[in-house]
Amino acid sequence: VDVRPDGKNIIVAGKLDTHVSVCSFEKIQAAIKAGRFESKDPYGIPVIALKDALHTQVSLGLGPLHTQYDSKSCTAYTSLYVDSQVAKWNYCKGKVLDKISVHYNIGHLMTMEGDSTKPAGKYLVALNK
Repeated sequence: VDVRPDGKNIIVAGKLDTHVSVCSFEKIQAAIKAGRFESKDPYGIPVIALKDALHTQVSLGLGPLHTQYDSKSCTAYTSLYVDSQVAKWNYCKGKVLDKISVHYNIGHLMTMEGDSTKPAGKYLVALNK
């Protein structure tokens, strides 16, 4: 789970799904306020339906693992573990912009200040697993 720099979206990726889900924090709050829960988990915590929280869902490739942000608005990079690639994509429009292959088992990514509210975006480092 990664939060977009301005806090408006929560980006969820997992190695077992080709999709990256971009959930709207505003939609999540509205669902909670309206009491729209589809179920409860085994511990009794209410669960919101994905459709009530989803902004967009993007098929990036096999094994999306870790997301970092660029200084360019709405631009993110996600490592694709199974494909051994990095996907550059637009999380506002839900569109893949580019992919580049790496020649080792990719793991996490790092961009300049990519976990901050103001990413610098001058370079990206693809770390190995």
